[in-house]
Amino acid sequence: MGTSTRLSGHSLWNEGWPVDATPGHGQGWRQGRHRGDMGRALCECGEMSPVLHSANERKRWHRDVHKPEVRARNAGG
Repeated sequence: MGTSTRLSGHSLWNEGWPVDATPGHGQGWRQGRHRGDMGRALCECGEMSPVLHSANERKRWHRDVHKPEVRARNAGG
């Protein structure tokens, strides 16, 4: 533990609150009513996770899936 996972331009929106992709609503998404609702994570870069069941799952997606994918893309070129 203690290893930083910070990545410039890739912060998790609102600590993992759920969002839904809803075309025609503002920026194309809306916030769930409760932090524990099912929904998608939203990174500040605009990428969204699959639908997940909790804020903790969304945080794990951001840390363990999204950021490593971004780092791998950046390292490759």
